[in-house]
Amino acid sequence: IPQATFANLASGDLVVVMEEAVFPVSPSQILKVDPTTGQQTTIASLDGYDGEPGGLTIDNSGMIYVTIDPLSSEDDPRGKILKVDPVTGEVTLFSAGGLLTDPNDIALDPDGNLVIAQPGTILRVNITTGEQYFISSYNNLVEPEGLSVTKEGVIYVADNPTERVLRVTADGMQEVFFNRTIPVGGPYDTVVAADNSIAILQYGNVVSVDQTSKTQTIIAGDQYIGDNILRTVGFRSRLDVEADGNFVIAFDNFTDSGIARVDNANGNVSIVTISPEDSRGFTGIAVVKQISPPGTGNGTTLEPPVVSTSTDGLDITIDWTSVSGATGYTLYYAPVTDTGYGTIASIDMKVST
Repeated sequence: IPQATFANLASGDLVVVMEEAVFPVSPSQILKVDPTTGQQTTIASLDGYDGEPGGLTIDNSGMIYVTIDPLSSEDDPRGKILKVDPVTGEVTLFSAGGLLTDPNDIALDPDGNLVIAQPGTILRVNITTGEQYFISSYNNLVEPEGLSVTKEGVIYVADNPTERVLRVTADGMQEVFFNRTIPVGGPYDTVVAADNSIAILQYGNVVSVDQTSKTQTIIAGDQYIGDNILRTVGFRSRLDVEADGNFVIAFDNFTDSGIARVDNANGNVSIVTISPEDSRGFTGIAVVKQISPPGTGNGTTLEPPVVSTSTDGLDITIDWTSVSGATGYTLYYAPVTDTGYGTIASIDMKVST
């Protein structure tokens, strides 16, 4: 029986990329962080994948997607997107090479496809087939770091070298949306805030910009000085928003690293957790939005697929309908010699139907 794949994450959990440790050497990891206690739990190791992990995003079922910049890797010079199952910790290569060169960040568009920021280009990767497409390239884009996508499909890209945030429409048209408001540092990342404005992470502060009027409001940090925590953000820092409208920042400037929370109401900044001393710190961060595991009442339960079979001699063909919101299917079957429940086997069918 084909069964839709679900993730074992709770709404509100924080998921971060922890870069490899140097002394002693250990691979990069994906961690789950409790948003209240800051407790860190390892989801998966990225051992075997050379390069520098960057941004991450989580689909509606809880599957995690991580970008890998190959840097100067001679073993595998391709840019990559890894898919991580938070239940099993299995890491698979979702997409590599082709248009992917040096990906920095990743987000979901309204259709559930992946949007990638990398030097000079914005890409879309089909979440089902892995096919890659150009959305926009060069012109104002130099070194896009972080990005976010609105429910209308508009992309906001933080382009650090040009000191700007660009607005990119679904058809690739570019427009300057925001110019850096501090002497140095950023912008590093963007996120769609609870009030539908665009929150922008710079060195020393978080700024909210209205999508229509472009009116700017400082949420936290002084415009020129910044408080101590926000002055630790750097080009590897990332931003996301929680369900209550507060912001979380994975900050890392090679010296200090952790997760900070910014209170959207009063601008107060607090520490959620600190990265282990032997790691190179946190890079990507994502807040787990509402997910829909079956039978829990948390969100909408996915409909079961409709299965059909046909035979041709000894050959059996099995088909099933696709399930909206599912990220994969597992086929369970009993071998010809059935000796009980323990003989039930399974095949990961990926996205096949």
